[in-house]
Amino acid sequence: MLYKYCDTKGFGILLKSRFRLTRFDDFNDPFELQFGIDVDSGPSNIKREYKENPNIINDWNRILTNKEIENDINSNEDILNKFTKLKISDFLKIPDFLRKHWNEHVGRESAAHPAFR
Repeated sequence: MLYKYCDTKGFGILLKSRFRLTRFDDFNDPFELQFGIDVDSGPSNIKREYKENPNIINDWNRILTNKEIENDINSNEDILNKFTKLKISDFLKIPDFLRKHWNEHVGRESAAHPAFR
């Protein structure tokens, strides 16, 4: 099926086991491969995790402390709220990181996986 999408110069894909992937920045549709993040479900997922494993609050407190985020160690609610904000903040950084990584490391000729050589 590959022959359908490339001209005769594209046979290098088969002969050299190499292919090219397009960078996000070069797509003709700005919404193509747009990441969708449902931040509204984050708090309920974190609260559910806490209900299933209440001892996890100690780990979350350590994470907040390591990140130098002040919290009331005697208030599970405060720890839960601040940890939720931290995780959502971290989560929102993922699409930009992935897009940047893809644009820096993909979009040029890439060797095929060793299994296909």
